[in-house]
Amino acid sequence: MCHRHRKLAVAAETAGGEGAGAADEVGNVTIPANATKRISASHKRMTNPESVQAPPEPLLFDQIDVIDIGCARGVWPREVAAKLGSSTTCVGLELRSELVKAANAEAVDAGTDKHLRFRAMNCKSEAHWDALFEGRTESSSSTGVSFVAIQFPDPWAKARHLRRRLVDPEFAALTLKRLRPKYLYLSSDRQDLFEEMVSVYAEVLDGMGMRPKSVVDAQEGESEVDREVLKNLAANSDLDAKDGALTYDNVSLEGVTCRPVYLHCHPLGIGTERDLVCEHLHRKVNRALFVLEQQN
Repeated sequence: MCHRHRKLAVAAETAGGEGAGAADEVGNVTIPANATKRISASHKRMTNPESVQAPPEPLLFDQIDVIDIGCARGVWPREVAAKLGSSTTCVGLELRSELVKAANAEAVDAGTDKHLRFRAMNCKSEAHWDALFEGRTESSSSTGVSFVAIQFPDPWAKARHLRRRLVDPEFAALTLKRLRPKYLYLSSDRQDLFEEMVSVYAEVLDGMGMRPKSVVDAQEGESEVDREVLKNLAANSDLDAKDGALTYDNVSLEGVTCRPVYLHCHPLGIGTERDLVCEHLHRKVNRALFVLEQQN
């Protein structure tokens, strides 16, 4: 039973005693009756990034270990922060300020605000990145982020809205320059969008001369993030051996040296709310992890 379904099972037992209605059985997982089965219900309402004008408050952490771009209500960063402990600093970035305000208040109430923060910003705006990192020391500014996640970004499927999509060459170059990640994780349940994201990042990484790093070169014990990634990549290798390695024929990687690892499972072992709904509906989630040489 996965991390999130264990929680649902507990919720089902609680709800069962309160007349909440019958629960469904999916394999050995109990889904409470009041848990939605609709994909759209777990998908955040799309917001035009150009509508967000106010710059974010500065982020004064000396070191940032995990950044979730497009964190919605901040559930995933909270669970990562709880799992990896207070030595791991997590940041969630989101367009909608009301969600960020609530997420920060919850972090304060839980006593995790010393290593978990949320900011409202347009991540496609270089000025917003300037504001976010204003006041950081020279030493902290030169240190890259261990793990950057872009999970289930808004699809913006209509032709007239394509420019609103999060990942394009300019955004990819901006995030790589500012964050210098060791691990870059991309996921989506829309295969066309996923393949586009992977192709864009692979080409931009190659154009910037950033070198891929072998997974085995990430030494176990470097950090909590490293240990968790290595553990889940080992599990992914077992699934490759059992079910076959994942391939994506429509990802444009011709002549590109910086290639990702395609994953069956989340590299940090904790899925998002969207991962949960896709798992419940047996809907494929496409996942890729770039392991990079950090540039200081």
